[in-house]
Amino acid sequence: MGESEKRPFALLRSSWARRHGAADDAAFAHTFERWVQAGVVPGSAFPSESAAIDLHAIAHAPRAGLSPGLELAFARDAKLHDGRFANTPWLQELPDPVTQLVWDNAALMSPATAAKLGLTGPTQGQPGPPGVKACARVKLSVTGRGLNASVTAPVLVLPGHADDCITLPLGYGHTGSGERVAQSVGFSAYVLRHSDAPYFSPVEASRVDGTHLLVTTQQHWALDGNPPARQLTLAELAKEKPGARAAPQGAEHQWGMAIDLSRCSGCSACVTACQAENNLPVVGREAVAQGREMFWMRVDRYATEGGTSISQPVACQHCADAPCERACPVSATSHTPEGLNVMAYGRCVGSRACGTACPYKVRRFNYLDLNQSLTPLERMRANPEVPLRAKGVMEKCTFCAQRIERAKRELPRLTDGAVRTACQQACPTQAIAFGDLNDAASQVSRWHQDPRRYALLSETGMKPRNLYLARVKNPNPELQ
Repeated sequence: MGESEKRPFALLRSSWARRHGAADDAAFAHTFERWVQAGVVPGSAFPSESAAIDLHAIAHAPRAGLSPGLELAFARDAKLHDGRFANTPWLQELPDPVTQLVWDNAALMSPATAAKLGLTGPTQGQPGPPGVKACARVKLSVTGRGLNASVTAPVLVLPGHADDCITLPLGYGHTGSGERVAQSVGFSAYVLRHSDAPYFSPVEASRVDGTHLLVTTQQHWALDGNPPARQLTLAELAKEKPGARAAPQGAEHQWGMAIDLSRCSGCSACVTACQAENNLPVVGREAVAQGREMFWMRVDRYATEGGTSISQPVACQHCADAPCERACPVSATSHTPEGLNVMAYGRCVGSRACGTACPYKVRRFNYLDLNQSLTPLERMRANPEVPLRAKGVMEKCTFCAQRIERAKRELPRLTDGAVRTACQQACPTQAIAFGDLNDAASQVSRWHQDPRRYALLSETGMKPRNLYLARVKNPNPELQ
């Protein structure tokens, strides 16, 4: 039997046999079974090494050789770290928490620095697909300390960025074998990095002809008019009065969610957790550029006064008076007695009328047969409690209805915390509360009574089950 005809388990066993210089026979098969049972291969541990690295001294070392000119700052990527996670498609497609950039990295700089270098103008914001931004290109060169290197990178102008400084995210530009996902995605900033200047370095920058197309998932950044994300000062909060919010009527359980913007850091862990839990496919750079990303949850970022920003996670609001339910011609989306807006994928005919009616734009249309083409082995990685949707149906957040049903089957009584959504479970700052609104003592009920609470697009009168708590800030009056 050839290597291509072997089953995955046999391929794994033969690989270990080669590593140990043994024949893949019955004797080794017995040995391999013992390894699998123990969960460890004896003697396979790497030898221990001791490393004495004074990170404090490196971080606070004098920046010798820096001139009053441009400074280059190296930063670990918010998604890929130093590149160790670059071969993970979930993280490549996850929008950057600050720039909303996917499948790429860029040289980040302030508007003033970009104007000084002649990197603004007609290339910024050229007409094109909804998720594409045509950006200028810059050549960055670092010399000295035995280093003479340069890279060409796209420019992304970032309001609030420090002037006379260019930030390069690390972790991109892989060219190694076996990295099918990370291969040639973005550029490598490591070629400009020296051990004597691991974090900052002087740099020379010059414009390069041509443009580079960057793909982002957000095109509107300013809080104009009625802001979707709200924040209060302590003085303004003191004037707010708590108001009673009537508990929903209906079944024994009434599910709801609340998100505290004071706790939300915009890290987007909730987005990836939702993707893993609900079998959301990765669509790739080209599809995202056309506005066809499949995330059921997104984290919007808006610029505020003073060069700061505020993040706001957005998913299906499970409105009590949902326009999507009225718009659907075949009643594929409906309201349950427990307050959930659910989808019957078998009924959906792909009219997309519900997506047009939804003002939050949280419904996703599956344009391609991304799940049905999976092999039986690839299907094993999917969550068996969530169906794999076919091409041509609308998808959206369900408040992890499968977890609710599992808790009902396994627990005699649903107490507060018995059901946790995937986004809530993954949130490192515990900014998300979910539970039964009929339980007055539950965390979500208390947050729904908080004086900071507000509904997203409340002027539409759709009575969403997901409320937000406005972010509280306490600025120093001496700096105002």
